[in-house]
Amino acid sequence: MIPSIGHRKPALSSGVVKGSKVTDYPSTVSYIGYHAATAPGHPAIIEGGRGVSYRDFYRDIGKMAGALADFGIGPGDMVAIEITGFYRHWVMLLACEVLGAGTLSFNQSEVDALGRHFRLMDRVICSSALNSEAFEAANEPGYTEQAPKVHVTDQEWLSAVAQRAVVDISPSVRLGADAPARIVKSYGTMGMLQLMVHTGRVHDFWLRQFRFRTTMDRNARYLLTAGFGIQAFHVHATSCIRMGGTCVCGNPNELAQDIGRYGITHATFMPNQLEQLLAAQGEEHLKPRLRQVFTIGAPAAKQVRARARQILVDEISESYGTNEAGGICSMDDDGVGAAFPGVEVEAVGADGNACFGSQGQIRVKSAGVVDGYLGDPETTARMFRDGWFYPGDIGVLYDRHRLTLAGRIEDFLEIDGTKYSLNVLEKALIDALPAKDICLLAGGGPDVALTLLVLTESPEDTARIRQEAQSLLPPGVDRITVIEARKIPRGTDGTVQRAKLGWQLQQALTGNASD
Repeated sequence: MIPSIGHRKPALSSGVVKGSKVTDYPSTVSYIGYHAATAPGHPAIIEGGRGVSYRDFYRDIGKMAGALADFGIGPGDMVAIEITGFYRHWVMLLACEVLGAGTLSFNQSEVDALGRHFRLMDRVICSSALNSEAFEAANEPGYTEQAPKVHVTDQEWLSAVAQRAVVDISPSVRLGADAPARIVKSYGTMGMLQLMVHTGRVHDFWLRQFRFRTTMDRNARYLLTAGFGIQAFHVHATSCIRMGGTCVCGNPNELAQDIGRYGITHATFMPNQLEQLLAAQGEEHLKPRLRQVFTIGAPAAKQVRARARQILVDEISESYGTNEAGGICSMDDDGVGAAFPGVEVEAVGADGNACFGSQGQIRVKSAGVVDGYLGDPETTARMFRDGWFYPGDIGVLYDRHRLTLAGRIEDFLEIDGTKYSLNVLEKALIDALPAKDICLLAGGGPDVALTLLVLTESPEDTARIRQEAQSLLPPGVDRITVIEARKIPRGTDGTVQRAKLGWQLQQALTGNASD
């Protein structure tokens, strides 16, 4: 027995200090302990057809906490953990939570992209030795000396953990308000990989906000359609467990079968996942009918939402949010968003003041906003200003609670105070010119400059585009640069990932190109 595991610095019984400032929050492990005591045989996890009860889930977390304590993991540490199986991975995450450490989930395929970010971690836990190049990707002087301790947890080690004695966990495991709970990846907002810390305060806000939206209870069966590399899935699954429901790790190729096989009541889908599921069903209704579906990552088309209600689910819930701020508002079928409780959202004009009824740059303020990007003070200073986070979106605010989104800042070109949609301009160019695909990137500076990335069949087609593109664009464009592209990445909704392309182009022009 290791009775010290989970014990934290004593706090007032109310959980607050003078000034009503919350100092810590209940851990998910404490919820699991409660369910293990009150409904020990109830299934917590189903993976590969195998069910794990709350009693066994709690027991395995205790064993793993003892094993990870042997690595020296402790309060305030940041630990990167490779995803090698849903149940095993979650047990490791929760064991770190018991020890007071924050966790980052990563796949083996992300090792090269994470590269220099690993040096921000205190520990890395993986199934096999990582390529040393991952720790030297930045080519910084003394970089290898900054590398974290790496622990290889192979099958032999896991078998030894299973044989460990059962460890008692304190029933009052807490998350420190300012301590790391989760380290979250974001590729979308900046177009490049960034890491952010979800403190106990931020993590708790995200969970409470999701509880406001969901109908989960102890009878919930939540279908996990992707792993914890995407933080929304971690939040949704954690909410289900906190309520005493059952999380089912779905087979991506058998989602419809899993819905019927396990009596699924709730699920989270990316729009392309949902579209594929509905298309495969044809006119057949899925059974049982789900109570609630959440869509994340991009807007689901209006007809997709209607189709989902027809054959799949009673309620479909879509929100606008970011990895930096969590949920910002719920979105209806007409694309009108309503700000969630506790979230302030504004659209600001060029003068920096809130504007209503006209397009402006979105900014957000809430307890769910992170402090900034790990190891990147310059980008943090640009995106987080005066208590507001600027996600890079353009929208129209109707009042303090309702808004619509028009697109990303990089999706617009401004000439003499008039905004032009680059998406509209691209379509006109594709219709008129011999190109398989076209992307426009607006440059900064005093002149109005555009970079035109094109995919063509031949050099002759590229030459024609260079000759004719200017006449198809609005007057006032001073300079056009045409570049042949290898690929133009698009998101799940078909829109160009312009921020990512802009960053890659900058890297190429400065001699630091990477895919």
